[in-house]
Parts: sequence; structure tokens; C-alpha cells
Amino acid sequence: MLEIGIFGATGRVGKLLIDEILLNKKSSLASVYVRNELQYNIPSSVLVTKDMVAFLESSQIIIDFSSPEATNKLLECAINNPKPLVI
Repeated sequence: MLEIGIFGATGRVGKLLIDEILLNKKSSLASVYVRNELQYNIPSSVLVTKDMVAFLESSQIIIDFSSPEATNKLLECAINNPKPLVI
């Protein structure tokens, strides 16, 4: 099962991605990176974090649907914690 992390989880599209991943039986939502608190509930097994390293380490692949500035921060951290990224 593919363990997916969502970067930009607090936005509208981030929420849509989370909903789709939770419905898919071939993948699982492993972690979400948040700047603020989530305004909706997700399973308790999902890591919700502001720690970029923990976020990257908990997933096999990261889907980024954030701002250009946030993407730059993700890329800077991903250099030392390589993961496949979908941006």
C-alpha cells in the first residue's frame, strides 16, 4: 500500500486530495503537513505535524499543493530527506 503525505493539507484542494486518498484502497494517508490547525477530522492514525522532517520520513511519496514559498521550504528539506514529490 502506498503511504502518501499531503503538503498543503489545510487548503481546499488539499482537503479534496485527502478525501480521495482515504477512499482509495491501494493507498493510505500517512501524514499531513500543516501550518495551522486542520478544520476537519482525519483518522487518528494519520500524522498531523508542523515538523518537516517527521512529515517526510512518515510517507513514501509527497503530494504538494501549497504556495510557491512553502514548496521552496519543502524542497530545501527534501534535499536531505529525499522522497518522490508530486508538485
